[in-house]
Amino acid sequence: MAKMNRKIGEWKGGKFVREDDGESELMCLTLHQPLASLMAYGLKRVEGRVWSSDYTGPLWIHAAAKEVSPEEIAEIEAFYTEVFQRDTLSDSRPKFPAHYPTSCLVGRVKVAAVVPKEEFERHETMPPSALLENEANGSDYFFLCESAERLVLPFQMGGQHKLWKLDKKTADAAKKGLRASEQMPIHFLRYMTDPAPRSPPADSDVSTPEQQMLEAAIAFSLEEQRQPTDARKTETETATTTTHNIQTDPAKRKRALLKKWRQIMDLEQKGG
Repeated sequence: MAKMNRKIGEWKGGKFVREDDGESELMCLTLHQPLASLMAYGLKRVEGRVWSSDYTGPLWIHAAAKEVSPEEIAEIEAFYTEVFQRDTLSDSRPKFPAHYPTSCLVGRVKVAAVVPKEEFERHETMPPSALLENEANGSDYFFLCESAERLVLPFQMGGQHKLWKLDKKTADAAKKGLRASEQMPIHFLRYMTDPAPRSPPADSDVSTPEQQMLEAAIAFSLEEQRQPTDARKTETETATTTTHNIQTDPAKRKRALLKKWRQIMDLEQKGG
């Protein structure tokens, strides 16, 4: 097995610049079923490992030899149905493979980045579906995968541990059978533009742009309520005192903000 002890590029100006000798087209990773085929079908996008890598680029997906039980398939398909519905904001089911073959090449993805779990979790603008995938991973490092392609006819072959390389003849033949299969398109680097992720916010902090906008709207509304007309002054004194307490108490302010945020999200989903 070829050792992965040579860097194939480096970060320059915020971008990963590849020193490509053509070998990146051969990189492969073995997964157990049903996860291997789910990745090839564009449903699994976050792959956890206990080891890290500096590799980015095309990655062939190979299914390990271990057979998978119908019960395990049903359980994992149920989870990725939830991921899909959270991504599409619908009640529809994704397209699952009809079979989960073993000891074979099943497809290819593109690795956008390999990041520590803690770094991934700090990027709070990640889509809810991707954050849900994170919850199912107990590993230290995440391969962030996108642009999934599946093989119409899986290539029967053995696999190896960690990252390994296909022979060029096999890769060239397999390319001809690839079909685009992405069901939940994502561009991870759009959500990871900060060179250094922010530390997790305190409970009383409001961090996302949407929440900041809502806080500003609530603050504006509270300001209006604190300036009643003479005709309404007596009537609104109690309300003004209540809203002033909400504004000056960070915990109460956050609860009011999140309640408003949930109401808006509910309206958007009903209207969509």
